[in-house]
Amino acid sequence: MLTQPMHLKGAGLVVNPVEGSRLACTLKCLLGLGEEEAHVLAHLLVDGEATASQLAEETGRSVEVVRRALRRLYRRGLVERRPYPLRRGGRAYLYRAPPGLRQAVLRLCSEASRAVSPGEGGGWPRGVQA
Repeated sequence: MLTQPMHLKGAGLVVNPVEGSRLACTLKCLLGLGEEEAHVLAHLLVDGEATASQLAEETGRSVEVVRRALRRLYRRGLVERRPYPLRRGGRAYLYRAPPGLRQAVLRLCSEASRAVSPGEGGGWPRGVQA
């Protein structure tokens, strides 16, 4: 569960934990993700890029759980990674959501919102009540 506000870098916006959890839930539904993958991807969509250890700290999950989620997301093409050299030698990866994924998610959410909004040609289908 998201417990800290997420800051949308470059836009000066803050996504509160409730909105972040909604985004994760939306990603689960839209992309068929598991709980961990959805929370990790939500953070990458909002924050831009991060290492596994940064994501673990931000999401309150263990580094190994985050690494497993990132591997699954990477295999599905939902995150990109590039080597990130460490100061004491070795390397980590810096992960980010592919360009365009954020816009696609926002577009889908906007279309879904319009489809179920009463009044402007949207709303629930006949016989279905909220």
